[in-house]
Parts: sequence; structure tokens; C-alpha cells
Amino acid sequence: MVTLKNGQWEDRAGRIRVTFVRDFLVTGDLNADGIAEAAVLIAESGGGTGENIYLALVERAGTRLRNIATTLV
Repeated sequence: MVTLKNGQWEDRAGRIRVTFVRDFLVTGDLNADGIAEAAVLIAESGGGTGENIYLALVERAGTRLRNIATTLV
């Protein structure tokens, strides 16, 4: 697990970069608790030409967002 800062995280030694895909954001009460959660896309690049895209569900935890679940799409 990594924590994104300003929408990104980078491990320069391992050449891995994780970024928030800003063009996709869906919100709604996804778990029927009366509080809106969000579905977002996260991109992971290992330094080559390929990129993995993940769908992540997040919820608010105070002033931060907390990951509920993530899956490769």
C-alpha cells in the first residue's frame, strides 16, 4: 500500500509511479451506510511502456481518504 501525495507516489529506485487518474470520479453511497464513498482510477507504471489501471473505492476518514478496496481493471 502506498499513500498518494498531491495525487501521486513514486519509488525512483524501483522506477514505480502511481498516479490518480483525474478524469474519472464517481461518488455515491456504495455500502448503504448513508455516507458517500468514491470510485476512482489509479494508474501504476513500472518505467516501461505499459501501465496498469486499478479501480479503487475510497471513503473519508477525517480529512483524508481511506482505501476500501482495489482491483485491476
